[in-house]
Amino acid sequence: RDSSSGIPQDLPVGALSEARPDVMKELNRVRIRLAESERKNRQYKRAAEDQQQKAKQLIREKELVRSANIRIEQLEAELTKVTRSEQTIAGELSDLKEQHKTVLEK
Repeated sequence: RDSSSGIPQDLPVGALSEARPDVMKELNRVRIRLAESERKNRQYKRAAEDQQQKAKQLIREKELVRSANIRIEQLEAELTKVTRSEQTIAGELSDLKEQHKTVLEK
C-alpha cells in the first residue's frame, strides 16, 4: 500500500476506478432498499396503531352495549311489574264499579 493515497500497490489504479462505481451502485441500491424498508415499517406501524385505536373503540362500544342491555332488562322487569299492578288496579276498579252499580240498583 501507498500510505499517502491508501491505494494498494499491487492493484492497478484502473481496477479501483472500475470497482468503485460498482461499489457505489450497490451502496445506492442498499440505501434505496433501506429507505423503502423504513417507509414500509412506518406504514405498518401507523396501520398497527390505527388497528389498536379501533380495537379500543370496539371495546368501549362493547361495554356500552353490555350496560345498555343490563338497563333494558331492568326496565323490562319494571314495566312488567307496573303492567301487572295496572291490571290489578283496573280489576279492582271494575269490581268497585259493579258494587256501586249493585248498591244503586237496590
